[in-house]
Amino acid sequence: MDLLSDGRIDVGFGRGVTTDELYAFEAEPAETKAHRAEVLKMLPRMWLEDEFSWDSDHYAIPPRRLSPRPLQDPHPPLWIACGGEESWFEAAQAGVGAMSFGFGVPGRLERCIAHYDANVNQANTVSEINNQKACATFFYCGRTEQEAYAKGAQCMHMLMNVLNYYLSWEQLDKPIDGFEQYGVQYLEKVFPGITSGRPHEEIIAEQTKQGSMMVGTPDQLLEHVRAYENLGVDQLMLLLQYGHLTHDEIVESMQLFTEQVINRL
Repeated sequence: MDLLSDGRIDVGFGRGVTTDELYAFEAEPAETKAHRAEVLKMLPRMWLEDEFSWDSDHYAIPPRRLSPRPLQDPHPPLWIACGGEESWFEAAQAGVGAMSFGFGVPGRLERCIAHYDANVNQANTVSEINNQKACATFFYCGRTEQEAYAKGAQCMHMLMNVLNYYLSWEQLDKPIDGFEQYGVQYLEKVFPGITSGRPHEEIIAEQTKQGSMMVGTPDQLLEHVRAYENLGVDQLMLLLQYGHLTHDEIVESMQLFTEQVINRL
């Protein structure tokens, strides 16, 4: 993929967030953290060493040469998905980029970034350090605040649909290390009222005002982008294709954001 894209590929890893996807591959959730940490050590060596081999409790790879090699020198940037604060710490220790949701309990993102920035450049790794931070957040750019909140509220419907996946963790006999946050109680803590019938427009407005979501007018979103920039976030991944938004509504929102936000940065 790096060759086909002329050196534009980034490589990211996640542990998975549902029992459905993990058990489909017969992966034990409690072991996925160790698996991911090991892969982050293995992959750069595969790209950089003339001949690679590995032998551990999780993987056994005899001496092999990788061909073709990535186009980027020394290799594509590495990332991990950070669903909880501990994952940010692991990203810093591994010297890889951190991808996270921009929404959450107030103050959490600031704590995670501060710890990450203080430690990532001291990572002991054979790979080139990628010290970038990326945040994904729900997004809608509307011409009025009322329009933006009404359209943006549809993302709450999507969150409600994933509640069944979160419930699968709560039905286990005991919490599994690293997956404690994927429960309905955590979702209710982040989005107060989501499970009790509170109007979704109210939740969106509250999340936007505390800086957890990017839903609003161009002027409001410009302030949000600058706030993320001031936190040290390098990339924003805007989640817009949700709910029953039409193609035309999505395109109109993107065009408005481009013309009245991006062009003012």
